[in-house]
Amino acid sequence: MNAEHKSNYERAGLFLIVSGLLHLPIMIWAGLTGFGTQMAITGVIWILIGLGLRKHIRGLPYLAFLLMLFGLIYVFATLGSGPVPTWWWLLIGAADLLAALFLFRVIWSKYRK
Repeated sequence: MNAEHKSNYERAGLFLIVSGLLHLPIMIWAGLTGFGTQMAITGVIWILIGLGLRKHIRGLPYLAFLLMLFGLIYVFATLGSGPVPTWWWLLIGAADLLAALFLFRVIWSKYRK
């Protein structure tokens, strides 16, 4: 594994962790039932996947990439609705987008050779 490939794993993991941390305060706006709890659980899962990426677990970039694409679609679908401020969704979307870009580079570099 070359240095660029390794650093993309770590950067993608970092942005997944950031996205996960940004999911946790949603419970403040949405409360402890339903949506708020769902977002907190999603945040914990994102953090765990981000930690796994930083440890270079093989195969995880594919799952994480799909989840980040799903996360971006969800952010755009819910933007401006519900109790969460739009600017907060944009922060989550930015973290998801950066994670997806670095994951794309990790995945694509395997086929470039």
